Parts: sequence; structure tokens; C-alpha cells
Amino acid sequence: VVRFDNGRWWDGEGFVERTVFSIEGRLASDAPAAVDSVVDLAGGWVVPPLADAHDHALADPTFEETSRGYLAQGVFYVQNPSSLRTLTAAVRPLAERPETVDVTYSLGSLTSTGGHPVQIYDRIAASLDGWTAERMPGEAYHLIDDAGDLAAAWPEIVAAGPDFLKVILERSEEHESRRDDPAFYGRRGLDPELMPEVIERAHAAGLRVVVHATSLEDVRTAVTAGADELAHLPLEPLETEDAVAIASAGVVVTTTTLSHRPTDGVEDLDALNRHNLEILMAHDARLVLGTDSERSVLDEADNLVRLGIDPAVVLRLAVEETARWIFPERDLGRLDDGAEASFLVLAADPRGDLGALRWIRTAVKQGHPIDLSVEAELPGVAQALAHTLMRAGAGAALAELERLETEEPGAWDFGEAQINGLGYFALEHGRTEDAVTVFEANTERHPDSSNVWDSLGDGLAAAGDTARARQSYERALALDPAAEHTRDKLAALPEGRDR
Repeated sequence: VVRFDNGRWWDGEGFVERTVFSIEGRLASDAPAAVDSVVDLAGGWVVPPLADAHDHALADPTFEETSRGYLAQGVFYVQNPSSLRTLTAAVRPLAERPETVDVTYSLGSLTSTGGHPVQIYDRIAASLDGWTAERMPGEAYHLIDDAGDLAAAWPEIVAAGPDFLKVILERSEEHESRRDDPAFYGRRGLDPELMPEVIERAHAAGLRVVVHATSLEDVRTAVTAGADELAHLPLEPLETEDAVAIASAGVVVTTTTLSHRPTDGVEDLDALNRHNLEILMAHDARLVLGTDSERSVLDEADNLVRLGIDPAVVLRLAVEETARWIFPERDLGRLDDGAEASFLVLAADPRGDLGALRWIRTAVKQGHPIDLSVEAELPGVAQALAHTLMRAGAGAALAELERLETEEPGAWDFGEAQINGLGYFALEHGRTEDAVTVFEANTERHPDSSNVWDSLGDGLAAAGDTARARQSYERALALDPAAEHTRDKLAALPEGRDR
């Protein structure tokens, strides 16, 4: 039993000064017969913890370290819509303790042969010891091309124990034309005709369905079939009837305005996101916060405010709605009697400035104090540039890199691994020319690094420029003759120039 004195507690609209007790991990207003300890909150502003409804972290051996970092940022709850089943199974028990982040997992998403996100996991497989692209089906995704595939895979899908189901729709209106076209490898999804059966099976198994949707047709297909959540704002402007249908069906929309998704063809992403957010809110659709990037949910909240969304609305999304959506069976997102004794104590009132959400004095999870001290590491600049690259290309991302180096030199890790990571990020998302541009810039920054020349070779090989790829690999070997992996890549190149 803990008594918390001198706190200003969030009541959904404002802050009320009161004394609150934590009894066996639950909040209470009435004083118990005995108190084990007393904590003076020194006039701090107390809010429920933050949550992220679209985050691909916390599903590998780095769980403990990542969890500490998230808790220090006030993020206690995460929904992970895609991860490797085997790696997730190993860390899943860690996400069930008061001292770590609570996570729900979909495990593998449902897509079609050659559909998103196979292109991402091809690259991930190459970076993991003992993994190959051939091992990814059933681990990172399920390849479903027809009703027979769905029936055959369903027992395995359910047996894996997902907390919810993730389904990929990617330009449903073009599914037939993209189905067998190698140019759309990684840029197609599930056959939209299968959506009603998928959702019927999932709901019968007690699983909510989260849909990756890009186009208006994806949104309409998902909503009509009975999906529970759209994993992103669409990359086309919603119409009034779409917003009405989403709100009437109770479909939740995750914001992900900072997502790393390709946004080719979108002239003004800010204007599009602003339009879709405003029309959804005008018709009382339910929104939650999500990132789908390495940026923090705090950055997502800041971006919504930048787009013109009322900070009071964003605050409620951050500390109330998102956690309630991820864990609907739990009493979260409020600080009333009976709710879980999980909260953040801020140094300032967040209503005037959402930046106060970053000024955490004290954090408590289910009655347990959280250690906010984590080893200070500079954030990687790649996470700040990925969104720019996907929105405006490599040139804009490199210009932003130069700006950050000039204006915020001590705020980011600008190392060669960061720039290399940005290049591979572009490759994973089919932006080969952008990848080559980034890798070339890295060789100019680090001309004596074998690794960056090896990476440029990878980009050029992916672009079909065999001759230049060969030159890059040879340069890498000249700098590091012991680099066997580079030697293997060089040997695997076809003769001549393919482009």
C-alpha cells in the first residue's frame, strides 16, 4: 500500500489536487487501515502512461534494453503488428511483468505470394544468422492466395497464439493486375475477395483484425468486411461517406503520420494527413496513436499538433484512447478508483505544451516504481531521415542530414552505420535509386571504409548496374582483403553490365 501526496491528477478534462493510494496495484481514494510507504509528488501533474498502437519493436533479444528505453519515455503499452514468430515467442513472457512494457503481437501478417512485407523480411533474413528468405513464410507472414490456402494455413495461424490478426491490403483495386507482375514484388497484398472469410474466421477465434490499407479501395474493402482497425491513415483523401462508414462501424484508425511507408504520388503528405484526420474527427471516428517507424509516439503526438490538431485532443489520444484500444479488457487510460495504478508524474502541465509529456519526474506501473535512468545514447539520425526519404526522396533526406549536422550537431548519431542503415531502408522499400544515392553519399563521407563500399555494391547490384557494383565490391576488398562476405557477393555477380 502506497500513499501519493501532493499530486495533481488528470480526470479526463483537467487536473485535480488530491491524495491517491495504490493498493495491490490498483488506485483508490479512500485511506486504508495501514500504509506501507508515502511518496511526495511535489505538485507534479499526473497522467496515465503513453501507448503506441503501431510499433515493430520489442520482439527480439533486445527486448529488455528496448523496454527500459520505452518506459523512460513514458510508453508502457505497445501493439506490434508484425514480428518473427520464433524470436517473439522467446521474449513474449518478458512482456507480462510490471517492470517491462506490455505488448500485444500479431506475429505473421496475412498477404499474398510476393506481397508486402516480403521484401522487407528478405533483407532482414540476410542480416540474421541462421535465417534465410525461405524460412520467413509462417514466421513473418502467411502467403494466402486463395480460400484453399487460407483453410490450410488457418490452424497454424491460430496455434501460434496471436493477440490479434494483421492483414495486408495494398491497392486492392489493382490486385489482379499486380498479382503476377514481378515489378510489384512487395507492393501487393491479400486478394480483397478473401477479406470477409478472413474476418469471419478471426472473429470466431476471438481475434481482432488490423488492416494495412493504402488506398481508398483498401479502406472500403476493410470496413465493409468488418475489420476492427486500419493500421494507417490512407494515402488518398477520405470522402464524407468513408468517414461516416468508419465511425458507424466502430473501426479504429491509427494515425502513423510519421510512418516510413512509400508515399509516391502524394503531392502534399501534410495536407493529405490533415484532411483525413479532420474529416474523421468531424464524424467522431475513433483515433489512436501509432508510429510505424523508429520515431517515438511523442514525436507522433507533436506531429499531429503541427498538422493543426487540437493539443487537448492529442493529449487524450496519447494518455487515454490508445492504451484502452490495445488492452480493452484492462482498466487503463484513467486515474479513477479501481484503475491500474500506472501513471506518469510530469514537471509541467501538458495542456499548455505537449512537450511536458517528455518531462517525467516519476513513473509507476501497477504500483511499482519505474527506474527512469537509462544509459544515455544519441538517437540514430536514420530514424529522423526515413520519413523524409519516403516522402520526398534521397536528395531531400540528405539535405535534411546536412541541416541537422549544422543546427543539431550534438543531438544525433551521424555515424556511417546510420547512413548505411538509411540506404538499406530504402532498398527494403523498393527505392533502389534512392538507396544508391544514399550509399554514394556515405562513400564520400567515409571513403576508407570497406563496409560502405560493400553497401554501395549492394545498391548498384539491386539497380542492375553490375559493372559499377563490381567496382564497388573490388574497392571494398582492396580496403579489407579479409572481407569474405564481399568476396562472395563479387563472385555471385553476373558477367557484364545488366543495365
